[in-house]
Amino acid sequence: MMRVAAALLLLAATTDPSLAQSRKEKDDGAVAALNNPARLVTIGDHARNSGDFMLALSFFERALGIDPGFVPALRASTEVALAMRMPQAQSYAERWVRATPKDGLAHLAVGAALVQQNRPTEAQKSFALAEAAGGPAAAIAMQRGLAFDLLGQSRNAQIAYADAMQRVPGDRSIIEHLALSLAIGGDNEAAMQLLQPEAEKASGQPSFERTLVLVHALGGRRDLARRIATANLSPQAAAGAGDVLERIASLPTPAAKAAAVHLGILPDAGRPAQAPAVVAQAPASPPPEPVAEAPVRESPQIESSQIESPPPRAPEPAPEKPAPEKPVAAKPAPKPEPLPAGLPKLSAVQLKAAHVWLQLSSSPDRALVSDDLARFKRKAGAIGNYNAYVQSVAGTHRLLIGPFRSGEDAQKVSRRLKAAGVDSYINRAPAGSAIAPL
Repeated sequence: MMRVAAALLLLAATTDPSLAQSRKEKDDGAVAALNNPARLVTIGDHARNSGDFMLALSFFERALGIDPGFVPALRASTEVALAMRMPQAQSYAERWVRATPKDGLAHLAVGAALVQQNRPTEAQKSFALAEAAGGPAAAIAMQRGLAFDLLGQSRNAQIAYADAMQRVPGDRSIIEHLALSLAIGGDNEAAMQLLQPEAEKASGQPSFERTLVLVHALGGRRDLARRIATANLSPQAAAGAGDVLERIASLPTPAAKAAAVHLGILPDAGRPAQAPAVVAQAPASPPPEPVAEAPVRESPQIESSQIESPPPRAPEPAPEKPAPEKPVAAKPAPKPEPLPAGLPKLSAVQLKAAHVWLQLSSSPDRALVSDDLARFKRKAGAIGNYNAYVQSVAGTHRLLIGPFRSGEDAQKVSRRLKAAGVDSYINRAPAGSAIAPL
């Protein structure tokens, strides 16, 4: 009987018109949400915040399918496409501009999309429109600096980044871009000095570590760049950076270096870097001119018996033997640049002051620092002239030698180590840094 009663109750529930109506209202609400552009953008934003950009973009595109001029969907689609470096970013941004032509942010997005396509000259026009429309000044300056770098105009890029830094002091993204621009322009020491104060706060963060790796590679310190990439970047990022790190310092122009740094574009191996615009191919080298010959005249065919042999030539006199040359004394090899003396071993209190060091390596494992020192000493005996220390920053351990009386002294030692195959760079550790003898 109990089973029968339960079955009757279930049947009553399924046929209850109020329950059926409630279910229908829920279904209608779900259908309405999927036909409401604003609701679709909200759902897409949730997907974007959870890191699923492709799912987010599908909701934004559905919203645009219902209302092609819906500005929130155009803006969201543009932002996602730019974050994913999709070619469609330019199309979304241009549609956004057509929908709101006085929106400076929309013009800025068009410029950013053009920069991602390595079209910096066109991008500058969009940045001017963004500025005229009252777009965000710091973001415009940042993107303008990136475009100048891609044009090979490092100085103009650095002025733009400095403008952005004045508007948003301490913004790490701007600092990283300015450091890369300095390194691209050839001022690697200034780039390292700019990054040094950020090291303790940003060490371990992927963007900062990537910047540090690229600055080292641009300075010709490929081994050091590879070691930091292996230790501090994800395996995929470290593997993907391999070709760039190998070739970036040898690229012929600042524009080519900027394209490698910011866009991952490298010229074909064995070919010079080309500008992004169409370049006319130079004609192939002409073949060598043939040796001039006497003109040949047609003559009636004659038999070989009619050809007279020329008279035998008189033997040529033997060439005179040249007088033996006096041996030229070999020039003595230039003496190596004298190495400056480092400061004597410092006490724990003295180590708390600011000093100039040379950094040779960085490792997440302190035990590996001693191994690095031994390996480097085998390559460059000059390292033994200086005391070795370890600087510990946010879980990484840096091998330092020194300290030195000046950056110029440190640079002299760095050049000697480079000649022996050991990369190093100046580390201007601020006062209070955690440094101890190795």
